[in-house]
Amino acid sequence: MMFRPMTLDVREHLVKIPEREKRFACYHCLRKAQAPRIGRRRIGQSMPQYPPVPIHIRIDSQEQRSGIPDLLATMPQVHIKVIPLHMGDYDIGGDPCRVFERKTGSDFLCSLEQGRLFPQLTALRKSGFAPILLLEGDPLCVGHSQMRPESIRGALAYITAILRVPILPSGKPAESAHLIYAAARQCQVGPAAHSPAAHGPAAGRRRATPSEQQMQIVLALPGIGRITARAVCARFRSLHELLNADAAQLATVPGVGSSRAAALEQLLHAALPTSHDALTSKRGQDVQMQATYSIKEQELK
Repeated sequence: MMFRPMTLDVREHLVKIPEREKRFACYHCLRKAQAPRIGRRRIGQSMPQYPPVPIHIRIDSQEQRSGIPDLLATMPQVHIKVIPLHMGDYDIGGDPCRVFERKTGSDFLCSLEQGRLFPQLTALRKSGFAPILLLEGDPLCVGHSQMRPESIRGALAYITAILRVPILPSGKPAESAHLIYAAARQCQVGPAAHSPAAHGPAAGRRRATPSEQQMQIVLALPGIGRITARAVCARFRSLHELLNADAAQLATVPGVGSSRAAALEQLLHAALPTSHDALTSKRGQDVQMQATYSIKEQELK
């Protein structure tokens, strides 16, 4: 009689252990079954999938000889439109509008030697576009060029650091087509197209004050750097007075000589271009500098 309770306790203990192990086994099986679903949900959240939408690329008609338009036409969701473009070679859209200026290594050196490259890129930036220089080939490996490697490297550094135009290197037309497609997809389909910046300025971004806007207008004048801009603001009380100033009044500003004052008077008093003039301009015609100073002198002051 004394051993009977102990036997019952042992039997009860032996019966409870399998049930407890069974409950633990069911719990672990349930976790293993739910683990792949959780992993798939996390992957979907970290890599958003955008619906397939058409990607529109406008291409200049002179680029048909390169074969890049034919390559772009075979890529997914790409709709090309070959028309004469007044600025740039490939318009991929976006906000601001991104425009590719394609240059081979020899074209880059030729436009650099003739002094056409810097005014061309500057005109693109002043027109409200976001230019991208697509450099196809290495200009340092062009054999028939007489330019020194130091001059070529200096021009590349000037384009990126001073003109603030990004350069995308490419080895061949097929690689250029893939770069254009990737950039167009990012601007029209990718995160850049769905970000708040694509639909307007950020809510917390500070707007420029009227004084800062006036200073930007003065700095946009050719040959006017920051030091000269302060002298201009000290001499003239308003933009209206500055726009109506003649060469004699402009020459009284420290840092503005007689020749520069005459060029500024001609620029400020000239008639604004009409839309008809912009539409009838020839494709590829470079903007000629009317002043006697270079763009490099203007940007560095």
